[in-house]
Amino acid sequence: ESRVRYVSEFGFLLAGLIGLISPATSRAQAAHGQLNRNFVAVSGGSFIDDVNGDASALVGGIRLGRFLNRYLVAELVTGYSTTSTKSVDLQTFAVQQQSTPFLHADVALEAQIPWVVAPYIGVATGLFHRSSAAGMQSEHGAGISAAAGTRIWATKALFAQGELRARQDHYSYGDVHNFEMTVSVGGSF
Repeated sequence: ESRVRYVSEFGFLLAGLIGLISPATSRAQAAHGQLNRNFVAVSGGSFIDDVNGDASALVGGIRLGRFLNRYLVAELVTGYSTTSTKSVDLQTFAVQQQSTPFLHADVALEAQIPWVVAPYIGVATGLFHRSSAAGMQSEHGAGISAAAGTRIWATKALFAQGELRARQDHYSYGDVHNFEMTVSVGGSF
């Protein structure tokens, strides 16, 4: 139920951004031409920790990217969230809620269609750190992810971006699958 809510909220947010930007796309098509090579963006959205959806939180981050050519983009993707999980103490059957900060930095390679509305797919690898919480130890390790998204160029230098990213992070006790749904606003220089 919570995953459906997050997906629908993400869809409404992305549709709203498209609605705000679409009047500018005809101007952007004329100005689009050759894009600047570097870009920076601020992102925010939802982080679903573990495919079971038992923990979720807001996520924020910064994206730094470089257009390698018209079709390939290299990007450094960072994110921070504080997830809240609920667990049951098996001795007392009391429900406990725990918050754990989660930080990640990934290097991504994306293939895009170079239009004003530019869909892309990508893969990434990187590192993560999860701080300790009651009953848990701090963890850090490596992860991989796959992403699909769209950049919508309002001008030659300004864009909005929506992305869905599936992550697999390797912990000492095994792999954990997570999802991020983010919207970013940025500019190229």
